[in-house]
Amino acid sequence: MVVEILGAKMLPPYVGLSHFVWTAQIAVTLVALACGYYVGGRLADRSQRLVRGRRGGNVGWFTSIGTLGSLAGTLLIGYLLIPLMPNSLTMYFTALVLMLICAGYFLFARRKWPAALVLLLALGSAVSGKSCLAQTQTHM
Repeated sequence: MVVEILGAKMLPPYVGLSHFVWTAQIAVTLVALACGYYVGGRLADRSQRLVRGRRGGNVGWFTSIGTLGSLAGTLLIGYLLIPLMPNSLTMYFTALVLMLICAGYFLFARRKWPAALVLLLALGSAVSGKSCLAQTQTHM
């Protein structure tokens, strides 16, 4: 994080301070973190003091996969969604995807139908509220 924050102070005179620069800088940091998690987990398994099997490697692997997911989200928002869509639409799209993921989790992994139903109803009301607001603004 020190390198990321210092980079934010050192890069602007050379490459500017656009959101593209920030996206690239955050992406490089996330790649470095993912590699560090993976290698650190593998090194932990080689330690003579630990007799836990492959837990370090497994934790390092899963943490690095999660960080690569953050990298994908960073690249998606920084290079695709912000340049091509209005911020409000991007926020609604993100909320929609997160609510669908949560509803899917409750439906399939937890088998909790009421929780999934509440999420889907909230999603439906948010979508209909957004469309009503858009229609009201076009008629004004």
